[in-house]
Amino acid sequence: MGCRSLAVKYGKCDEHQRPPWAGRSSPRERYGMSSGTMRALKRKVMARDNGCCYWCGGEGAEELEHKTPVSQGGAQRDLDNLGVIHVDCHREKSIGEAIEGSRRARNR
Repeated sequence: MGCRSLAVKYGKCDEHQRPPWAGRSSPRERYGMSSGTMRALKRKVMARDNGCCYWCGGEGAEELEHKTPVSQGGAQRDLDNLGVIHVDCHREKSIGEAIEGSRRARNR
């Protein structure tokens, strides 16, 4: 008959919640390289940029980001195409890229 526990999130009880990251592809599948390679690239870029966000210029950036998306021809492992970025700047950039992608798809 199904679970009678209170559905607390996404219509499921705590016992029946999907495990975090379930069904998500591995870094190798998403980025074409292992997580160890990603960490090594991030260390190099962090050392080069001193934690300075390439998007806003502020200090304390902690995420590694492709300046030109791989889907738009940016190189995956080229250090010139990699920079560190703040979480909020990354979100802003990603939203802009999604809007631009939708615009390009509509114009095809």
